[in-house]
Parts: sequence; C-alpha cells; structure tokens
Amino acid sequence: MPWEDAATAISDPARRDEVRAATDEAVALGVTGVPTVAVSGQLFWGDDRLEDVAAVLAASG
Repeated sequence: MPWEDAATAISDPARRDEVRAATDEAVALGVTGVPTVAVSGQLFWGDDRLEDVAAVLAASG
C-alpha cells in the first residue's frame, strides 16, 4: 500500500473509531501487549506462547 493510501486510511474518522473500539476491547480483556491470542477465556501473550495456544486448541477440538 503506498504511503498516501496509508495516510488517508488512518485519517479516516470511522477507521480511527474502529481501532479505538478494538483497543478498548483488548484493554478490557486484560491485553497488555501484542501479539496476544485469546483462547477459551485465556490470554496468551508473545510469539513464544503460540505453542501453548496450539495445545489448548488441540485439547478443545
């Protein structure tokens, strides 16, 4: 995406509202950093926790 397109997208008030709503939801869930994955009510933070996410998904499947 060219820089001009990115600048236009982030200056769109509707898009800013979407990002703010997603951020508020993440904070309410207890997200403290990215990447965070929520699975079965548990939060897994960081790339090093992706194997834990896979294990929870496999156990629930």
